[in-house]
Amino acid sequence: MRIFQVSLAGSGAVLWIGGAMTENSALEMMAHEAGYRCFAAVPRSHVDDVRVVELHL
Repeated sequence: MRIFQVSLAGSGAVLWIGGAMTENSALEMMAHEAGYRCFAAVPRSHVDDVRVVELHL
């Protein structure tokens, strides 16, 4: 498992940090913890600014 950070590119606000196998699964986990059923359900206005990076600790 790898550690990812999901943030907003414009403001740098961190939305989620956690373990996931892939960038896509990190987005799914972030969305689920935010109360959405999946990342596809997150409003498009929020998705366009999302950045996912792998953290190497």
